[in-house]
Amino acid sequence: MKKDAVVKIMFYVVGVLMLGYIAASSDWIEIWSHLKSAPFGAIMLLMFFQCITMLLINIQWKLLADEVCNDISFSDVVLMNCMGNIMDSLTPGVKMGGELGRIFALKNRAKIGFADAAMIVGLQKTFSLFSFLLLTLGSLIWFSLTLGGRYKHYLYLFTLAIIVFFVVFTALILFSLKPNTIINILGKISKGSKIKLKIDVTLKKYSHILARIFRNRRLFFSQMLLGIFIWSFYAFKLQVLINSFGIHADYISVAAITFISYVMGMIPLLPGGIGSFESCMTLLLNMAGTSMEMAAAIALVFRFVTFWFEVILSGLIIIIANIPIISRGDRSAKIQV
Repeated sequence: MKKDAVVKIMFYVVGVLMLGYIAASSDWIEIWSHLKSAPFGAIMLLMFFQCITMLLINIQWKLLADEVCNDISFSDVVLMNCMGNIMDSLTPGVKMGGELGRIFALKNRAKIGFADAAMIVGLQKTFSLFSFLLLTLGSLIWFSLTLGGRYKHYLYLFTLAIIVFFVVFTALILFSLKPNTIINILGKISKGSKIKLKIDVTLKKYSHILARIFRNRRLFFSQMLLGIFIWSFYAFKLQVLINSFGIHADYISVAAITFISYVMGMIPLLPGGIGSFESCMTLLLNMAGTSMEMAAAIALVFRFVTFWFEVILSGLIIIIANIPIISRGDRSAKIQV
């Protein structure tokens, strides 16, 4: 059996065990009671914060898109992300379907080539994951220093997940900066094909743009800071939610819980990372001193605000953008995404 298949099976088993442990040890009536008592005002505030997050993410996309081509409007970026968010909810784990949806939406909406659309998506994911990785490594250090002694088995699990994430991401960056390595590998697989030639050109262009951004310190650090702020804002939203339930926790602890939960949410159990994210956040909150039922309620509310609310809002934006087409009753017109 291949090594990557073994790792996937291990993650599946871990995800199922986490869900099983929570399901067996929780009082679901009490969880429902906590959900009903969730402060409405706090949830509305978090929805507003999520709208700000969506705006910041779209700004980051637009800034990086301008590095590839200048004829992409902000509305193109917004609708592209809306389609990607909907696709994210339909694909499990790392949600590659969402990225493919973004590529095709950007290609069709902005009338650019597939290669340019793929480069824009790749650039944004590079900076988003780079900043996320830094925050996650810091979270792992915090976890090992504060809770590692009592929960060594969880520490080993989180360390394994983060190491896999780190190795894969680092390999992708290194290969991106040295496209000839990938090109040589592809050359051995398919010599002289048109697809290979297109991939060659795309990889070299992507590598050139990425290296140019890395050399431009102002642009590089501005993108890194924006990515770190966006991810840190998620931790801030979780802290606001926890405080609204009358639980006081320091920001560093909440940030660690947030980032480690997102790493574990990449385990491909169900569409949108359902289950693995919520179960991990529930366990971490419980380990930090919150009751299992309260922790589960907080995880569910947080997931709704930061994921499902965004999916619903994205669907509404796409519908609003297509109202002129719908109102004309033109059945031959295509829905704009």
